[in-house]
Amino acid sequence: MAYLLVTNIQAELIGTFIEILIYGIYLVVFCKCLQVLRVKYTEGRPTSFMACTALAIFVLVSIHVIMDILRAINAFTTHADVPQYAITYYTIVRRDLDIIKSTAYVAMTIVSDGLIGY
Repeated sequence: MAYLLVTNIQAELIGTFIEILIYGIYLVVFCKCLQVLRVKYTEGRPTSFMACTALAIFVLVSIHVIMDILRAINAFTTHADVPQYAITYYTIVRRDLDIIKSTAYVAMTIVSDGLIGY
């Protein structure tokens, strides 16, 4: 039985690629959500909390995806003369992009949990 060995760098690239694909699906869902909220608003139902929450989640998800793309670009294009630089880049997690990405993820979790609690 052959095992598929995936390195950390391959996992980062595959994860970023899948995240971009799912973000595209999320854009469609977000647009449909706004359409539904607009219809409910025209019916006179209160939608401000849901609209603000949907917008906050959209902004945080967008920040997270943008940070992932920038991390991949930095890992594979800066210091191209250094062999295996991407490995070194992804092992250092105190970079600004990593902190912003993690902060966006935590904030998204808090907003989502607040929505579920509501």
